[in-house]
Amino acid sequence: MIPIEPPLHTYGRVLLDGFIEVFDCKTEIAIQNMEEIIACPKLFKVTVYNWVFKKKVWEIVGHVPLNQEDSQMPLLFWQNIIDPTDIKLVDIYGNETPATIEECRGFGRLSVWNAKNVEERVKAHYEGRIDPNTYISRLREVGEEYP
Repeated sequence: MIPIEPPLHTYGRVLLDGFIEVFDCKTEIAIQNMEEIIACPKLFKVTVYNWVFKKKVWEIVGHVPLNQEDSQMPLLFWQNIIDPTDIKLVDIYGNETPATIEECRGFGRLSVWNAKNVEERVKAHYEGRIDPNTYISRLREVGEEYP
């Protein structure tokens, strides 16, 4: 259960290797049916620091085994902040493939998020804005300066 702003919350699901997917199911009530939660649209997938799970920062409300589709982890991109054309796609095992900016569109940046930043990203989504961490981690175009 991921808090948004009391009493609102949404839900996430732990995937593999620290990845979570966050669902678009903003509510005030505790959803008891796990299948109902995972049937909600997915907002995003990110890697989260292990301490978020070890310290149980978010309340665990249930367990649904992963199927083959859920187990497929997205590629992420790495981009040089000085030369935005120096870019790679990276899998969860650290394997890198040189890529172009065009090939990296739609992928998230290789980064690890803390709980507070995930919560802010969810809150920003529902407020119709982009949170600062999502903005900073976006794919840079050639000629665009790094903030």
